[in-house]
Amino acid sequence: KNFYKIAYPYEKADFSSLISSCDYKMKIGDYDWCLKNLAIIPEGSSFYVDKIVLESICYFMLGEPKKALELCDEAYKLQPDSISILCNAVSMSLTSNNVEMADYYFNKIDFNALTISEDIYKVLLVCCERGEHTIVKNLSIKYLKQKPYSVKIRYFYGIAKKHNTSRGDRQKL
Repeated sequence: KNFYKIAYPYEKADFSSLISSCDYKMKIGDYDWCLKNLAIIPEGSSFYVDKIVLESICYFMLGEPKKALELCDEAYKLQPDSISILCNAVSMSLTSNNVEMADYYFNKIDFNALTISEDIYKVLLVCCERGEHTIVKNLSIKYLKQKPYSVKIRYFYGIAKKHNTSRGDRQKL
């Protein structure tokens, strides 16, 4: 099955169905399928960063953290303001015991620019992974004012309140 629509030039092709299929295949653990099929997305395509991000996750899940982090770095260079890319890089770095790299990417997150979106949940999760519970608490309080019934934000607030400590006072708020 071809996942692209015929287009000229090729980098203008629509790979959205391939990206959606990869999202599904990754959920069921078929990372090899994703890597094989993502290879058709050329550099210059509007889907190229999505390709790199998905590849980084696949390599990470297949036990190749070095390759995954190289791809995270490439994606970061292409979209340095992407919260998703920064959070992936932090999480993968921490899991690979590369605290220095995790710190590098974590310090790139602009906490004041966050909005209520999936990004806030990714940031809260990464902060919890790092033990930055004071930041989690402050962000949760800030966003609970906008979305007081958000179960996800209340969950993170509860975690932060339980731990009530932080790795130092490295708050960015």
